[in-house]
Order: sequence, then structure tokens, then C-alpha cells
Amino acid sequence: MLRSIGVSVMLSLLASPVLAADPATQYTNACLACHGADGAGVMPGVPDLSEPDGPLAKSDDLLVQAVIGGAGDPATGAAMPPKGGAPDLTESDIRALIRYMRREFLE
Repeated sequence: MLRSIGVSVMLSLLASPVLAADPATQYTNACLACHGADGAGVMPGVPDLSEPDGPLAKSDDLLVQAVIGGAGDPATGAAMPPKGGAPDLTESDIRALIRYMRREFLE
């Protein structure tokens, strides 16, 4: 019994980083409030990620830098905080989010 509990704890610890790195969950936690479930944006000034010629048409490197540094629209006052307000996002996480958003919103 004690052994099976130990195995369960070890498996849950191993699974945690995988769950934390899931782009769909990260989108929900860091992006959904402003960009919405369909990527179209939920308030004025938030870029529409579902537009074929929109932000997701830019290069991965440019998008990664925009997410890492944050972005804003002076005309509307809308602003994305660095890393979408999720300071634990790594560059690898952000690249996975970009791939996820392209799949979800552009295909």
C-alpha cells in the first residue's frame, strides 16, 4: 500500500510539468481574458488573432519578442503585459502558444 502511494506521488510529480506546459491551458490562463475563446479579441484595441493577415502572420521571432516584452496600442490604450501577465512562461512555452494559436484560429 505504501509503495503504491509513493508511485502515485512520483507519477503526479512527473506529470505536473507536462500539464503546466500545455499550450491550451496556458492560453486559457494568460491570453483568453483579452483575446477570447476565438482569438478575435474581447475589447477595443486587442488584436484579432483570427485575421489571416493579422498578428499571427508575423514571424515567430517577432511574436516571441512581442509576448516577452509586452505590447500596446497608444491609440486605444490597450496593452498586453510582458508574457501576457504570466511571468513563468518560457520562450519554449511562448513558441508552443504561437503554434497552438495558429492551429486554433487560422486553420
